[in-house]
Amino acid sequence: VGAGEHGMKGSPKGKMPWIVSPGINDGQPLGDSFFIIKAIQEAEGPTSPAATIDSWLTAEQKAVARAFTTMLEESVYWGALAARWFNKDNFYGRTVPLLFRDIMKIPGFLAPWIGWYARRGGMAAAEGHGDGRHSQEDLADKVADELRALEAYLGDKPFLMGDRVSSVDASLYAFLAVYTQW
Repeated sequence: VGAGEHGMKGSPKGKMPWIVSPGINDGQPLGDSFFIIKAIQEAEGPTSPAATIDSWLTAEQKAVARAFTTMLEESVYWGALAARWFNKDNFYGRTVPLLFRDIMKIPGFLAPWIGWYARRGGMAAAEGHGDGRHSQEDLADKVADELRALEAYLGDKPFLMGDRVSSVDASLYAFLAVYTQW
């Protein structure tokens, strides 16, 4: 389901991702990728693809994968938010048309007003997190350094943790897809 189909209504934490599935969380909305993946793994059983995607990783690799996933979700995310939301020209020139008009299907005349309100909340959240207190340039440098760390770790491997896909590759793909759109 795309954001345009629900306008973010139903998200238990007010942000994406979240799921609603009869066999997971008693059919109630469940938010945050960590908890979603854990619930899917428990619901589908120990031999399901969701439960075994990381079974080939060593304990050390699982720790590295978790650290990279956390870096993406708790640091790189704020860099993407800053690139899209902090700069007014970027926000009104790209984010409002793409997110509010095209994806969420908000009428053109309302999109800038709703965008203004959402931008104010996003910037306050970033400031509360801490990364919103950095200049855009400093935050961009920080995120670029984190992406270089991912690049160095990836090296010549086809996937971040080696020759096979793992859950961290899905997280990495989601974040890189966002960056390639901007």
